Formats: sequence, C-alpha cells, structure tokens
Amino acid sequence: MTAVLEAVGLRKVYLGGDRSEIEVLNAVDLTVYPGEMVAVVGASGAGKSTLLHLLGALDDPTGGTVQLGGRAYATLSPTERDYLRNRDLGFVFQFHHLLREFTALENVAMPLRVAGQRAAAALAKAEAVLRRFGLGDRLHHRPGQLSGGEQQRCAVARAIVHDPRVVLADEPSGNLDHHHSRALHELLAGLAASLDTALVVATHNRDLAERADRVLWLEHGQLRAATAAEAMS
Repeated sequence: MTAVLEAVGLRKVYLGGDRSEIEVLNAVDLTVYPGEMVAVVGASGAGKSTLLHLLGALDDPTGGTVQLGGRAYATLSPTERDYLRNRDLGFVFQFHHLLREFTALENVAMPLRVAGQRAAAALAKAEAVLRRFGLGDRLHHRPGQLSGGEQQRCAVARAIVHDPRVVLADEPSGNLDHHHSRALHELLAGLAASLDTALVVATHNRDLAERADRVLWLEHGQLRAATAAEAMS
C-alpha cells in the first residue's frame, strides 16, 4: 500500500529568550497509510502539537521533509500550500473553533465554500455529514446553542466534509467530559475505516489511544512505537 503522508528526518528548533536553541523534534520519521488511525502519545510539552503543525503544513520544519500524496511541502508555493490544506487535510483541535455567528450547517459548509463550491451543493453536503453525525436536529443552531459534545462533533464534520486524505486531531476530546469524550472517540475511530481517511491524533486519552491501529511515543524529540505501558499511560 502506498503511504498517503510521510515525514522523513523532521527536526524543529526554536530560539529561547536567551537566543539558545530549543530542539523539540529531532530526526522524526513517520509513515501513514490510507484508512489508518495513528495515535501519538507522550508527556505534555513533548512536541506532539508541533509535530501535527508540521504534518499539516501549518509550520515549516528546521530540517527534514513532509510529503502528502507524494508532493513535498517544501516544493509548493504559498498558494499551493493553501490549496493542499483546504483540499487534502482536515484539522480538529481541543477547542472547536466554530464561528459563533454562523449556524452548524454554515460552519460545516465553510471549507466547501472556500474551495469555490456553489452554496446549494456545499450546504447539501454539510447537511448530509451533520445528519450522519447525529446532528440533524441542530443544523440551524449556532455554536452557543450546542452542547460541548455537539460543538466538537460539528468541528469533526467540518474537518471531513471535503473528503480529505488526512485528518489531524490535536487533543480532540481534551475539553469534554467522560461521556462526550467516549462518543467522540467512537466517531473518530470510525472515520478512518469508513472513509478510508488517515487519522493522526495527538492525545493523552487512554481510551482514544486504545482505538488506534498504531500508538507512537514521542519523547526527547524522538518518535517510536509505544510500549504497552506507555500506550496505556
């Protein structure tokens, strides 16, 4: 099977307040295949969010390469990167980042509208996804009228409405209670298998990590297969 997302030798260095170098990632390799769910676990501050930002073309590495569908990010123009993020990637964060002045339906349709799809088609696709996620009776509710779990399901719907190749999720259930977390985990785990979409999720949540096809441990800038104890931590 051909990889959909591949990172080779990723390195990320930041400058501290005293101008000293802080190495967050060092020679990280990662290969992700279509329909696969990969969980990245590790202590807070280990660099999980930084890794997702690099995989999502939201930041540039200090060294190494990332490619999606065989296209290296470093070879893309800013316009091509924007197109790639909008067409081939979906993002889910700990906080839903829904636009509060728009309805659930309008929020989910937004990526399609940005991509140039006509309003009627975009809204129809958004409605179909929201109904699939159990939000058919919340189409015209604004974020403030939705529960926390409903807001995050809406955010996931927005992330996958354009059929991305890869969804990147950063602590997606970190702001939810246990009940809503488990419901979201079931939803996320089903995405990879049902849509053939690759899912890379950074998480501290044991229940979510257990649902992954692979669990990787990030520590001291290095990424490797997690031990049984690390995967359960």
